[in-house]
Amino acid sequence: MKHRKGVRSKSAPYGRGKIRRGASLDGALPTRPLGKIGFKESLRNLQTAHLDCVLIHNISREDRFPNFEETLSEKNALDASRRTALYTRAEVPMFDTLLRLSLFALAMPVAQAQDSLKFGNPGCTGDDREQADRQYFQLCHSADLKVPLWVGYELSKDDLNGPADRPSGFRQDRDLSRPGAKDKDYERSGYSRGHMAPAEDFDRSVEAIRTTFLMSNVVPQLQGVNGGRWAQLESAVRSIVRQSGRAYVFTGPIFSGQEVETIADGEVGVPTHTYKVVLAVGQGGAKRMYAVIMPNADNVTNPVNSYATTVRNVERRTGLDFFDRLSDDEERSLEARKETFPVPKTKKKPSGHQ
Repeated sequence: MKHRKGVRSKSAPYGRGKIRRGASLDGALPTRPLGKIGFKESLRNLQTAHLDCVLIHNISREDRFPNFEETLSEKNALDASRRTALYTRAEVPMFDTLLRLSLFALAMPVAQAQDSLKFGNPGCTGDDREQADRQYFQLCHSADLKVPLWVGYELSKDDLNGPADRPSGFRQDRDLSRPGAKDKDYERSGYSRGHMAPAEDFDRSVEAIRTTFLMSNVVPQLQGVNGGRWAQLESAVRSIVRQSGRAYVFTGPIFSGQEVETIADGEVGVPTHTYKVVLAVGQGGAKRMYAVIMPNADNVTNPVNSYATTVRNVERRTGLDFFDRLSDDEERSLEARKETFPVPKTKKKPSGHQ
């Protein structure tokens, strides 16, 4: 096979493996690490702290337990069930309230990640692939190409127009099990760091917008399209969300042909196209699907809707199945329909962004 500078031979990056309809997300949906310990361990620690607080409270109020003779050291040997039965939460409502609030806060990242895949998990099977939960979005990362094959998230109109400013730079995603791209891989490459989950969709908080600047959320994208029609497309998706109230978005690269162009001495794959699919959900559950496949080129000057296509066509090009949790009839109907994006008509030159 003929090779040229900056090009290497690659097998098709997409697989057809996916979670079956109605299957549990347990195991397929990694829990976001909480510092250096996991969610279950954090929960156990919190429960233990709660029980200890209950015990200390009751020791200081021995009039409530006139027959209480156990020492602190003996207390530690009590199993959790006995301690819970002996020292009821009714005795210390303040600690019970704190426990409930803390558990709610700990559970929030998991709930957010699950909502991102509410209507389907495109799948992330393959030796070089890793499905990762970054709290505000899910992604499937290819360690071979060092780009995400898809990034999925839920977006509501309440998430938009937040107060957070854009961070100053990108950073490597060190939570991946295998090394991903580094910021310096893009230096003097001729390519911009193209967000798959756009920063402006996550300006609700500093933490949310900073997460979009992980290198696991970007692909090499020429600035002509990145700051032009692609930026208009991202703005159109936000308009859809404002109109419908909520949307579920998947974005990623397409690699056409037998060879994959690369940057960073063959480390990072350069897509020939990028896609975006959107499931908009309005009041009463009314649904519409939108899709685009856009060339990764500097001279992308045709209107955004000239690149509009069907979700079914994106699935054919990528081998992914985005919304398999819908009923078969609804999925077939929506995925076969081509919708146009609400792109405002303007004569102004699109502003660039990286």
